[in-house]
Amino acid sequence: MEKTLTNTLTSTDKPQKLYQAITMTKAKKLGTELAQFVKTNNLSSNIAGKQYIQVEGWQFVGMQIGLTEVVVSCDPVAPFEDEKEIKYKAVVEVINQQGTVVSRGFAWCSNKESKKKSFEEYAIASMAQTRAIGKAYRNILSWIVKMAGYEATPAEEIDRDKMETDLTKAKQEVLKTINANGITAGSEVMDYIEKIIGKRVIETTDDANRIIGSFKEATN
Repeated sequence: MEKTLTNTLTSTDKPQKLYQAITMTKAKKLGTELAQFVKTNNLSSNIAGKQYIQVEGWQFVGMQIGLTEVVVSCDPVAPFEDEKEIKYKAVVEVINQQGTVVSRGFAWCSNKESKKKSFEEYAIASMAQTRAIGKAYRNILSWIVKMAGYEATPAEEIDRDKMETDLTKAKQEVLKTINANGITAGSEVMDYIEKIIGKRVIETTDDANRIIGSFKEATN
């Protein structure tokens, strides 16, 4: 008999991790369908070498298993010091076909964010809702999204500038570590990188950490 993952509902007030039994076969099928849907509709973003699905992809998975989101609230947040700040907080619940709350997501958006400085108030409120929707689905569907080959965080939650800066710093640390271990020639550096991660280009911070970690393993 096929193993199933299940969670018993005990309250409509508390988010539940799973609203019904989902077989691994169905989960894998959902992952395959999600990957095709995302690819066909260009719904993923490459951020610092990793693929993140936009909120429409998360909604697609939810719809396939009878889930839908409800925006509970989206309210302005009073600024602490800067009166020019526009900030909103949104709360979203995901419900199943019986109307039971199976997850809840909270999110904020502010025009103080580097990419949101020119946003009008309605756009700030809209992004807060979008993030809350993604968060609510992430709480219960992240494992299926990972099964599809994507990162388990909605694209709208990611700070692209920070991640790209972190990747640049990680690459610099890799070069510094390799050089400190006596590998200085350009070709030798590239050969070592390929030996550890199977490619000559560091695409993610995970790649960088594997290379740096290889020297620690060698000394243990």
